[in-house]
Amino acid sequence: DIIFWWESFNLFECPFNCYSCTSQTKCTKCFDNYFLFNDGKECVRKCPVDYSEIEGQCVKCTTPCDKCSSSPTTCISCIDNYSLYQNKCYLNCPAGTYSAGIIPAGLECLKCKSPCNTCAYSIDYCLSCIEGYFLLNNECVSNCPEGTTLIGNECLLCQFPCSKCSDSVTKCIECGIIPLDDIRI
Repeated sequence: DIIFWWESFNLFECPFNCYSCTSQTKCTKCFDNYFLFNDGKECVRKCPVDYSEIEGQCVKCTTPCDKCSSSPTTCISCIDNYSLYQNKCYLNCPAGTYSAGIIPAGLECLKCKSPCNTCAYSIDYCLSCIEGYFLLNNECVSNCPEGTTLIGNECLLCQFPCSKCSDSVTKCIECGIIPLDDIRI
């Protein structure tokens, strides 16, 4: 369809696929299923790479967003080496999350499973624990099991010949052998 526009007694043709315009080179609204692009100079059926279709316009997403929705800073995917978390892109995932390559468009930051405070590789591979929990073999426990001792915020295995230890992995309270299978979390 060709649309003509009157302005100050001048008749001019709007840009191709343009529904309304203010000049031959400035479209203000495109036909349905077309999007304003290039500062209104053209209407396109699909926005180019690095642009998203927002409210009838092709909008350039703010870096590091690769694709965005509703605004240039509301990300739905990120450029290479960035991870998506709560519609924002991060070079390093925020505390309490880790980067996983699980979405089709790239990496995503996933929240660690409580009581993990920080994690890696998966939501329950803990690197540290929330207050009141202690790290034992990359899991968080509320009490250190027999055959371990609390040092800092970590339950460490007593060293042979200790079967029970305190304050240090080599400070024995009891000697003997505890099979590793008996150390339960």
